[in-house]
Amino acid sequence: MRLLEFSTGGYYHVYNRGTDKRNIFSDVSDYERFLASVLRSMHNLDDRRHDVAVIAYSLMPNHFHFLLRQLEDGGVSLFMERFGNSYTKYFNLRNERSGRLFESTFKAKVIEDDIYLHSLVDYIHMNAKELFVSIDEMDQHAKLLEYPWSSYRHYQGLIHDPVLDEQEIREIFGNSQPLALTNPKG
Repeated sequence: MRLLEFSTGGYYHVYNRGTDKRNIFSDVSDYERFLASVLRSMHNLDDRRHDVAVIAYSLMPNHFHFLLRQLEDGGVSLFMERFGNSYTKYFNLRNERSGRLFESTFKAKVIEDDIYLHSLVDYIHMNAKELFVSIDEMDQHAKLLEYPWSSYRHYQGLIHDPVLDEQEIREIFGNSQPLALTNPKG
């Protein structure tokens, strides 16, 4: 039973990983399908209102992170259930397996202040650095700019990411960007 109660308008760090820390992505097709499932699952099925706003994300081989804002009552739970079920069905069918893909029910932390909110975006984006630990800081930053499975490139102005809610991002950051995004040494 989840102790955290999601409130409409609240911000949440939501994350999960594969059962037994196994990979939940095998190749590019899996990442693409995951993001497609996220896009389809963001809105209320009855009237197409969005249940959540995705502010930042990072997909790693065996886990994922989201920064979400709940826009409708029950939005975070509905979103996580819809995309989790959709992606698990796809992954199991594609890999001829059955059962749970994710370790447990997703984990979530409430974001209660602006400092944590801003630093969480950096944390989520910098999560992919663990894939590049064997190279120096400047090369890690270059690799992050090439890494297609996070919202980092959107924040750098390199792409438009349809998963993200640009209005929410502007409300949080205005014209500024999180520190680590503008300072590769940060």
